[in-house]
Amino acid sequence: MPHSDTGSTAYFVLDVSALSKGLGNIRKWLETENSDTNLVLWIPSYTIHELDYQKKGLSIAASNARESIRLIEKVVTRDNRNKSSCKMLIETPDEAGPKWKDCMRYKVRAPRIHEFPKSKRGSNPQSTMVPVTMSETEAFKLAESHSDTLPTGDDGSDERAQLPARYRFLLRPLIKKVHLDPQNWIFVTEDQTTRIWCESFRIPCINVSEADAILFHAHGTSSAETITTDFGKISINEAGKKSRRSKKNKKSSQPGIGLSAKPVNHVPQEVKLESFDTMEYAPRGKGDLWVP
Repeated sequence: MPHSDTGSTAYFVLDVSALSKGLGNIRKWLETENSDTNLVLWIPSYTIHELDYQKKGLSIAASNARESIRLIEKVVTRDNRNKSSCKMLIETPDEAGPKWKDCMRYKVRAPRIHEFPKSKRGSNPQSTMVPVTMSETEAFKLAESHSDTLPTGDDGSDERAQLPARYRFLLRPLIKKVHLDPQNWIFVTEDQTTRIWCESFRIPCINVSEADAILFHAHGTSSAETITTDFGKISINEAGKKSRRSKKNKKSSQPGIGLSAKPVNHVPQEVKLESFDTMEYAPRGKGDLWVP
């Protein structure tokens, strides 16, 4: 995984999926103030347009899109008024990136259709059409026989995928940031399709959890929260009753451990053996046993 620390600054480019699915993490990044480490978040125009499109509706995704837009407006306004260790920048017209024909020289490979999560495998009608009157076992055998006779790649899954035109508006500024700017920019995305296309142009990609780990490692802390809740340390005596530990024992226990370190005293019991000869069964009616 690539490192994002240039000196004492982490540079992240946020995808629309990172904002919609990792909004809580991004809020935590912006609220974490550290004078030794800076964080720069860059929002492409592609992300803004996608959020504006997704905000319409009553779904959870639409609600997250609206919250993301409000967060961007709040942080950008705050950064213009005062200086902070965490900054958020929006793409300007000068950062649109090189022309598309110039971007193609950064492409290192052509992804195949089967690499994408929503690829339609088995699109050959002969391999998928099964008579309705067939049983499940017969249908499985028929589909298996068709898959054995078809050569590899006949379903189209091994063909090269065509880049959707809308991704050009994302890849152009990303290529400028990653390959032409001096900073070590990393693209944060939760969408697997977007990640595959970006990595085919040598753009380093990580998800929100990986970015969270990198950022908190740069801050010299751990991203995992320490649980400090007192669970009321208890012990169990021989009589089976719960008793509260004294304050003296509570202070001597190890910090951060929610349960008592004192071993539980179990009442010793012998193994009970059951005698099946003395068991009585319910009466059954007389007659011949039915055999299928």
